[in-house]
Amino acid sequence: MNSVTEGSSRGVPMVCIPLFSEQSRNANLLKYRGTAVVVEKKDLMNGEVLEAAINEILIND
Repeated sequence: MNSVTEGSSRGVPMVCIPLFSEQSRNANLLKYRGTAVVVEKKDLMNGEVLEAAINEILIND
C-alpha cells in the first residue's frame, strides 16, 4: 500500500497491475478517482493492452 499512498498523495498517474490480496481494491479505487489505469494480469499476454494503458497515462490529463 505504500506505493499507492505515495503516488496518490502526490498526484502521480499510475498503471496498476493487481496480482493478489487488496491490490485489486486499491487499483480500482485509484481508477475511480481518475489517477490510474488498471491492467489485469490475464491481459498482459496482449502487449497492446499494456501499451494502451501507458499511452493513456502519458497523453490524458
